[in-house]
Amino acid sequence: MEVKVIKNEIVLFENQDVKLEVNMKDETVWLSQQQMALLFNSSRTNIIEHINNIYSEE
Repeated sequence: MEVKVIKNEIVLFENQDVKLEVNMKDETVWLSQQQMALLFNSSRTNIIEHINNIYSEE
């Protein structure tokens, strides 16, 4: 796994299967639903389901 910080705003995450450029603001990494699906080798629909479950627990 390789992680590079570019201009303190974009992080490049790369391993043998996935290469993602993600936004970083105030030490928080921001990913789109599609990026999360790629990162976790899942579907966007599954990511949405998990996000909805998180919000329904509050």
